[in-house]
Amino acid sequence: MKIGLLLLLWLIGYIVVTWVGIGHTIFNIKVLHMKSMKESEGLGEGYERTKLWHPLRLSFKQFYIEYQPWITLIYVAIFLGPVIGYFMAGHM
Repeated sequence: MKIGLLLLLWLIGYIVVTWVGIGHTIFNIKVLHMKSMKESEGLGEGYERTKLWHPLRLSFKQFYIEYQPWITLIYVAIFLGPVIGYFMAGHM
């Protein structure tokens, strides 16, 4: 039962982060008056401007070698988050 709750919380977190990204694009288009997909090439200026916040815009070498130790720490945190949550939920 508690694993189900942890998976639900993970899913909620994922959905929140996804909607923050979508909101960022909408904000760029509606408030900052950037061009949408209909008005420009590719995915539109509103989305393209969000790429500054995308870590995967880096090359493989930049992301996995030059971005050390941060990328390793991020992956460790992603792994340990649910594990710590599991133990905090009463499985110590």
